[in-house]
Amino acid sequence: MGGNFHTSAQDIVLKDGHKLKCELKNNSGRTVSASLDLNHYVGNTDGWFKWNGRDFTRSAKNISLVHGDGGPKLEADLLCADGSYRARQGLHIADRIENRNGELVFLHD
Repeated sequence: MGGNFHTSAQDIVLKDGHKLKCELKNNSGRTVSASLDLNHYVGNTDGWFKWNGRDFTRSAKNISLVHGDGGPKLEADLLCADGSYRARQGLHIADRIENRNGELVFLHD
């Protein structure tokens, strides 16, 4: 499965640690602003990012968006069930988010 929204996006940023924002091309070729709240689709299970979860920011610190060859990657230190923080974790968000006519859409299982 792959959304690869980043291939048609510009100015990809993360606001407030969970709001993905960018400029996308729509079907007419126009550039439009788009956003997606990652807290609605990403959770934390014992220090690991989890797709189809919720509210990862409640148990994360040092949240950032890193741009690399595979597209943007969400990174954070995530809280484990025992109260410690797991070593820095990453999630390639382009794997599950696509550009659908200028809107960011999460691809469910």
